Amino acid sequence: MATAALPPAPATLHAAPVTQPAGLFDRVRQRLFAPVDIGMLAFFRIAFGVLMVYEAYRYLSAGWVYRNYIEPDFHFTFYGMSWVKPWLGIGMYLTFGAMALFGTMIAVGFCYRIAAFLFALNFAHIFLVEEAYYLNHFYLITIISFMMVILPANRAWSVDAWLRPSLFSTTAPAWTLWLLRFQIGIAYFYGGIAKINPDWALGEPMRATLAEQADKFPLIGQWFTEEWMVWGFSWGGLLFDLLIVPALLWRRTRWAAFVAALLFNLSNSIMFEIGIFPWFMVCATMLFFPPDWVQVEVPKSADERAKGAKGTARTESAAPVVRPMMPAPSIGTQKVIMALLASWVTLQVLLPFRHFLYPGDVSWTEEGHYFAWHMKLRRKYGSTTFRAVTPDGQEYSELKLVEFASPELRARMKSRLKNLQEHERKTLPDGQFLYISGRQRKKMAGRPDMILQYAHFLHDEFERNGFGDVAIYCDSAISLNGRAPQPLVDSSVNLAAVERSLRPASWIVPLTTPLPQRGETGAPGAVESEE
Repeated sequence: MATAALPPAPATLHAAPVTQPAGLFDRVRQRLFAPVDIGMLAFFRIAFGVLMVYEAYRYLSAGWVYRNYIEPDFHFTFYGMSWVKPWLGIGMYLTFGAMALFGTMIAVGFCYRIAAFLFALNFAHIFLVEEAYYLNHFYLITIISFMMVILPANRAWSVDAWLRPSLFSTTAPAWTLWLLRFQIGIAYFYGGIAKINPDWALGEPMRATLAEQADKFPLIGQWFTEEWMVWGFSWGGLLFDLLIVPALLWRRTRWAAFVAALLFNLSNSIMFEIGIFPWFMVCATMLFFPPDWVQVEVPKSADERAKGAKGTARTESAAPVVRPMMPAPSIGTQKVIMALLASWVTLQVLLPFRHFLYPGDVSWTEEGHYFAWHMKLRRKYGSTTFRAVTPDGQEYSELKLVEFASPELRARMKSRLKNLQEHERKTLPDGQFLYISGRQRKKMAGRPDMILQYAHFLHDEFERNGFGDVAIYCDSAISLNGRAPQPLVDSSVNLAAVERSLRPASWIVPLTTPLPQRGETGAPGAVESEE
């Protein structure tokens, strides 16, 4: 029996074209707007919302909101985004609370479009407010968040469709699924492209990473220092990233590829502290299964349910259940959507290659590193110290500012020291945690743009405290992937006079130190894997 409560599908969606499309453009257009089962899209909406709620909980329960966004007096910002600031007072707590609220609304599909839009703005603010906490998975989630706004993911398994039966649909245009597949595929594939570099080919930084993480893998960790294991992880990871998307798209290898992706992401979850990212990628990888792998059934009407309860059998002459489908947009609208999709695809394909516009190794200079899916390719260790030279030639270290710190600032400095691990408290003097946290300083040490930002900030602070128009110089000693430390920035350049720009930075010292020979210890001290 047909479901009376649901509108019939438009006839135009069922009618097959009389003739084949004349050209390639029309064939592509028909493929992109062909109706596919909406089940995978609805599943991804639920998974996305649940994971975002959990991520908000992690930050609130672990005290990271205060430590990362409230406690520091200075925040590093992305180029062109210096106007993005953390909210004052309890504002950042409310931001993560809103993240949990909007994530819940997305998961259950309640006021979905509004919730998705507000979530995207909210998460973008969290992502942009502090450069020191850049992670590729935060970048990916920011992109996906804005995509969710335009996707009809609430037309099934949602409160919205329950409250408004006319909204319910068992299908969605194919482009909605392909858009998500493309973005996830970009993260995988360009992660592999980025691994095609001399350091990775020689087993770095994977060699040091495996040695450091061996205790986390009780069964196979005993072999993590063996060269065959290093080469297996290095080259296996490269081939996985390059081939996983084609393998997922090909029916014969799909299940094997999914198992490989599951194991890959589970090992990343154990080896690296990257939060929800492995679980997010597992859910996203399922998008490569056929759309009808998760089917949406048409809900029964009230009188069908009543007859079913009485045991009434359905007769062969009963009309088939109508599967409501989304109305097809006009040809003009389809062409506009295709133009927007083509523009986005072009941007995402070209943006990761912009580091080739800069001289030097991107893992060293960091120029073009962001938004390029360079994941776990560099391990940097070292230190940066700043000195200010007044107009009359007097030289002061950064620690001189401690003498001018207010009681409130000194209290915050002590609070930062409490949050540091024991080895961090031993290696850096108290005054180096003036204004910024230990994590901010560790990230800044290997990133020239952040060094420049902090130099400008110190210049303003010295000037505010009566030292005049001081020059700021930076002395740095940084190790990349086990190399012996060398200067990262030119210590003779007055960074306070350097304008921040997207042009190649002539004040970055070129990387000249070779990788240590196999068996050598490389740079001493604690190191940190970075995205």
